[in-house]
This record gives sequence, structure tokens and C-alpha cells, in this order.
Amino acid sequence: MVFEKDNKYLKAMQLSKNTVSRRIDEMGEYIEKQLVEKLKTRKFSVQVEESTLRDNVNDIPMKNITTCAADGAPNMMGKKNGCLKLMKDANPEMILVHCVIHRQNLVAKNISPVLNEVLHNVIKCVNVIKDSA
Repeated sequence: MVFEKDNKYLKAMQLSKNTVSRRIDEMGEYIEKQLVEKLKTRKFSVQVEESTLRDNVNDIPMKNITTCAADGAPNMMGKKNGCLKLMKDANPEMILVHCVIHRQNLVAKNISPVLNEVLHNVIKCVNVIKDSA
């Protein structure tokens, strides 16, 4: 078996909690670095909420963001100082949208009971996928 011949390498690996944690952090930093380099040169869309906002956007040009979706919170959608307003000021070509899932939730309050049940099942599925990601 392949595992039998590679077993000595597996046994030689340091797998302490700190080592594994450090390696995970290093991999995350490396992936983020690669992603940032690609986002500096390509057009892309983004969905933001309060928990995803960061002070350092690593010099990614705002002109590369073609579309931005948000959850509708006042600090995101505010007409004067909202995050999307500031992003739109930096890139007037950007298309701003209210998050589709949040819009569906708003619609669900006024639809028929049958459609409401279907929508709630879809939301449950999305939440399960999101929680396991």
C-alpha cells in the first residue's frame, strides 16, 4: 500500500496543536496573498457584511469591483456614510445590490403559506451549507 511506504514520513511529521495551528495560519496567509494578487488585476464581484469588512484591502483597486451586494444593515446601505456609498464614490461604475437571500427573506413575509414553506426550506439548506463551509 502507498500508506505503508510513506508511513515513516507521516511519523516524522510534527503534529502538535501549535504546529498544526501555525501551518493552517501559514496556508491561509499564502492563499490570501495569491487571491489579493489576482484581485489587483481582474474584475470581480463581492458580497460584504459587517463581519467581512477589513481595514486593509491590500491595495486592491476599487475599479476592479464590478458589483457589490450587502445585507441591508444601515451601516452598509447608509446614503451618506454607508459602506456601499463610500465604495460607489470610489467607483461610480460599480453596481450595488441588496443581498438576494435577505431580499427573499423580506418577500417571504408577504407570500402565500405554501411558497413561504418552500422558501424557508431553501434558507435552511443555505444556512447548513454556510455553517459547514
